[in-house]
Amino acid sequence: MHYPGFVNERTRLAIMEDPLVLDVLPLRLLGGLTAADLWPTMNVCMLGWLLLAVAPRWKYTSTLTILPPLLHSAIYLLTMGSLILDDAERTLGADFTTLEGVATIFQQNHNAVFVGWFHYLAFDLLIGRTICEDSIRRGASWKGHVLFVIPCLLFTFMLGPIGWISYIALSPLILGSSMQSSNTTKTKNN
Repeated sequence: MHYPGFVNERTRLAIMEDPLVLDVLPLRLLGGLTAADLWPTMNVCMLGWLLLAVAPRWKYTSTLTILPPLLHSAIYLLTMGSLILDDAERTLGADFTTLEGVATIFQQNHNAVFVGWFHYLAFDLLIGRTICEDSIRRGASWKGHVLFVIPCLLFTFMLGPIGWISYIALSPLILGSSMQSSNTTKTKNN
């Protein structure tokens, strides 16, 4: 196994004794920070979720809710790059075709768990943002936002696909079709 030049002797010996200690390896492309050092940056996404819930129509919400996924995507990219640079054979040879293979990936390296979690954070917030923007296009009232959109956002935040499919399945019934909303808007403006 290749060890980055900045891994000290104590860390190298700990890794030799227990391969699960790989999570202590610094991430080369992130200035030597570890997953534990970077973990608090996950809280940045909470700002996005808060804005989607309480200020969906504020003029800065759209811009501010894209920033956390951009940050998390950059961290994801640099973490994956570090994993590939430090152990390309294992990282690129990971088996994503079986349940056992995926479980092994996450058991061997906490950096893999870290990168997987940031993958979820980035994409879940993007889905939440899409839900919110679609509900606004459909003309959701504040009451509709509170009673329908916010629960879908909560489910998306906590359970990803369940929030998304709930919104997709129920929004035509609760908010109407987007064609009707855009036609109504055009009629009102004329």
